Amino acid sequence: MLQNHKIITIILIALLGLTGCISTDNKEVTQSLNKSIQKDQFLLSQAIDLNKKGEYENANAILNELAKSGMPEAQSLLGKAHHLGLGTPKSPQKAEYWYKLAVSQNYTISIYLLSSLYKENGDMEGYNLYLKRAVMLDLNIATEMLSLQLFLDKNKVGLIEWNENTKGNKNNYLFENYLLELLIDESKIANNDKELLIWLKLLADKGNALAQYNYGMAYINSNYGIVGNLKTAKYWLKLAATSRNIIAQRELGLINFKEGNYIEAYMWFMLYSEINTLESLKLRTLSLSKLSQEEINKANQMLNDIIQEKINKINKQK
Repeated sequence: MLQNHKIITIILIALLGLTGCISTDNKEVTQSLNKSIQKDQFLLSQAIDLNKKGEYENANAILNELAKSGMPEAQSLLGKAHHLGLGTPKSPQKAEYWYKLAVSQNYTISIYLLSSLYKENGDMEGYNLYLKRAVMLDLNIATEMLSLQLFLDKNKVGLIEWNENTKGNKNNYLFENYLLELLIDESKIANNDKELLIWLKLLADKGNALAQYNYGMAYINSNYGIVGNLKTAKYWLKLAATSRNIIAQRELGLINFKEGNYIEAYMWFMLYSEINTLESLKLRTLSLSKLSQEEINKANQMLNDIIQEKINKINKQK
C-alpha cells in the first residue's frame, strides 16, 4: 500500500493525464514519486529481513521513519513491536496508536492484531468490534477465531447469523462447518435429527464438502431417519471427494474396492494418499496390485478428468 500523500499525488497526475495536460514537469514528478515508492519498499523489505534475524532495534528504527511517513505496513509492524515487546518495551498504548493508524487505511491484518491487543488487555468490546470487522473483510485467521469461539460457546444462533453475514466470502465455510459439528453433537445428545437434516441438505446443495460427506454417510448408515441408498450415498460422497474432502475420498475408495471396482478404488485412493499417511499408502498399494498397466492408465486419466473438471469450475466462478 502507498502513503496517503503519494496516493493523492498519483490521483492528481492521473487526472492531468486524462485531460492531456501532463507536462515535462509532471512527468518528472511521477518519476520522482516512483523512485520514492521503490525506496520505501526497499527499506520495508530491509526492516522485515532484520526482524527475521532478530535485529529488532535496527528494524524498528527503519519502521519508525516509514510509519511516520504514512506507510500502513510499517505502522502495523511497529505496532506489533510495541505489542510483543520486540526491540522495545511492551506498550499497549503505543501498539494501539500504530495499529489504529494502519487500520484507518484499511490494512486488514492490523484490524485483527488490534482485536488481539484489546482481548489481551481485557477490552472485550474492542476485541469483538475489530474481530468482526476483520471477519467481514474475509481475513482467514479472524474467521477461524470467531467461528471457533462461537462453536465453543455452543452459540448456534451466532454461527447461523455469521454464516449469513459472510455470504460470498471464501472463508464462509468455517461457520458452516462448525454449525454442522454443533448440530451433530446436539443430535447425539437430544436425539433430534430434524434440524440437522435440514442444514445438511441445505449446505450440501450449496456445495459444502463436510455437509456432502455427512449427508452421503447418512445414506450408507441409515442415519437421522434416512433410508439407506448406496447410489445416493456415492453421489454425495463423490461431490465431497472432488472438493478435497479426504474422508470422502477414503470412503469412496473402500466402497469401490469392496464392489470390485478396482480402477475407481485406485483413483480415489490416489487422491487420498496425498495426505501421505501409512494407511493411505497401504490402501493405494493394495488397489494397485489388482490392476494391469492399462487399467492404471485408465485410472490416471479419470483422475486427470476430475482435476480438470474442478479447475474449469473454479475458473467459471471467477
